[in-house]
Amino acid sequence: MTSSQGGWKDDTSLSAIQNAIMRVVKMKGVEKTEGVHIKTLIEELSDLGNSEKIKSEVQWLSDQGQLFETTDQNHFQITTF
Repeated sequence: MTSSQGGWKDDTSLSAIQNAIMRVVKMKGVEKTEGVHIKTLIEELSDLGNSEKIKSEVQWLSDQGQLFETTDQNHFQITTF
């Protein structure tokens, strides 16, 4: 089953935390060319994992081509809208 929150349609091949990261980046990064700062993701998703877990999942999503770094290694944007 998929859900659509914040304009992101959950991808069944991603974990719950990965889909949550994608939702936050989509919602908060849509009008920002610099994307979303990692600290924002950590704050928004603290109930799903600690900072190291979230950083690890962001890195995995980046490695998979779902996210990309923008202005520096701490800002991320979704690859497709």
